[in-house]
Amino acid sequence: MEETEFNFLGDEEWWAKSSFLTDLFEHLNKLNSSMQGRDENILTSSDKIMAFIEKLNLWKLKIIKLKFKKITLNKFWIYVSKEYPEISIKALTILLPFSTSYLCEQGFSALTNIKNKK
Repeated sequence: MEETEFNFLGDEEWWAKSSFLTDLFEHLNKLNSSMQGRDENILTSSDKIMAFIEKLNLWKLKIIKLKFKKITLNKFWIYVSKEYPEISIKALTILLPFSTSYLCEQGFSALTNIKNKK
């Protein structure tokens, strides 16, 4: 096989996704194993499945928190706008004037510096 077929092995994002899937399948295997046995019934199995679904929801929430730490506040609210449309609009409405006024001040400051130098 050509070397280019294995370039993905040097990609950190690919390894992170692979590790995530490995962990997820480990949890699914544990869930599957716990639902087997003589004393298992539909009630205990459904409780275990519901608990696992709640764990997935918590993991999903933690992934949003990770995304929040990596990007700016404005970009974060744009990123989650499909999931949380109302609060996203309110947040962006509050944040937008500050960023635009900052940009205006920066532009004015730059013009003042140019005028003073000339």
